[in-house]
Amino acid sequence: MSLRITTHTLEYVFVPVTVDGATPDPGLGVEVAMPDEGSGPATWIAGVWDAGRARVLVGTGGDFAPTVGRYDVWVRITSAPELTARNAGLLVVA
Repeated sequence: MSLRITTHTLEYVFVPVTVDGATPDPGLGVEVAMPDEGSGPATWIAGVWDAGRARVLVGTGGDFAPTVGRYDVWVRITSAPELTARNAGLLVVA
């Protein structure tokens, strides 16, 4: 996943998620983190499942309000006892 947006937008960012090639159970917890590129995730945002994708609102007034820069996109799925976190792509904000 690679996405380019501007700081003037407020929109949903969709993160495709598969586990062993299948769409995860929508009853599982899902979170998204967007740290600066090259940094590990520290702050997780509660996501919502939407057709097999994790969804978060990005922009001023949203779940994550980025400044100009490059952000790694991480997704974390809670399926007790597992807590799976994976790098899912890049978000470029201009």
